[in-house]
This record gives sequence, structure tokens and C-alpha cells, in this order.
Amino acid sequence: MSSTLYVDNLIEKTSGNGVHIPGHVIQVVKKVVDQSSHSNMVSTSYLDITNSALSITPKYTNSIIRFTCSIYLHVQPGCQFGYSLFRDSTDVSSLYNSAKFGSYGPGNTSDPTYDRFHAVMSDTPNTTSATTYSIRFYREFGSASLYVHSNGINEFYLEEIAQ
Repeated sequence: MSSTLYVDNLIEKTSGNGVHIPGHVIQVVKKVVDQSSHSNMVSTSYLDITNSALSITPKYTNSIIRFTCSIYLHVQPGCQFGYSLFRDSTDVSSLYNSAKFGSYGPGNTSDPTYDRFHAVMSDTPNTTSATTYSIRFYREFGSASLYVHSNGINEFYLEEIAQ
């Protein structure tokens, strides 16, 4: 026997608990930054991307938090950069096989590379406390610079996904 349920309006039974459906997005935090100046990164240690930090307070301890970004980069030739996702001060990318991003520039010319960098990473923070996420870059080799390009629109998103 099969049944069909038609609903025009769904209201939670207990206020503040929300509707919990595994695999669905519960909440979204968005930040759009109109970068007005170059943000220079030349270090072999991690450096925060200007204005990339976002905070979210998960509703459930077992939720997955998905971080997505789109950043306009200016990469000088001869360098390779890596990146990681940080939860507060903890590098969570290393928990999930750290992601690497490399750009070597256009061959042996002195022309820089301008590129739209996209990344999607996830984490399970196991908390319902406010948590801050940010993407950080570091120079793997070379002596040139990586810049978050001025006059670019950079977007950062956090999504809580129910489990």
C-alpha cells in the first residue's frame, strides 16, 4: 500500500528546533567582499585571505559544514602556493588530506597569472558553538608573490548540512 502526503505549510512542533532532514542544507552564511586593494602573500607560513573569515553556529553536533569560496587571484610567475581550510586556529584540511593549489604563471615570461580560484571543502566540527572558518594560503616554493587581486569580487559561503 502506498501513501501520498500533500503539504501547503510545514510548521515545526517545538519552536527553535527546525526541521531536520539528513542531507539538506539547514543554514547558509554568505560573505561577498569587493576587494579594494591588493592583499600580498609571500610567506612560507599560512596567511589569512583578507576578509575571508566567516562564523557559523551549527544547530546539530553531527552536521557537516561546507566551505565554498571564489577568489580573484594575481599570481606572479615561478611560484606555487598551497591552501588549507582553518576552523578557528586549527588546520582542518590536514584532517582530510590537505588540498594543494599551484600556479606557475605563463611559462618563462614575466607576465603574471590572473585567475578565479574556487575551492569547496567540508568539516565536521562536532559542536553547536559559534565556529569561524577561513581559507589560508602559503608559498610552497619560489620567491614571487600571490595577491588577492584588487577590484575583484570575492565570495565566501558556509553551509550547514544535516546528517
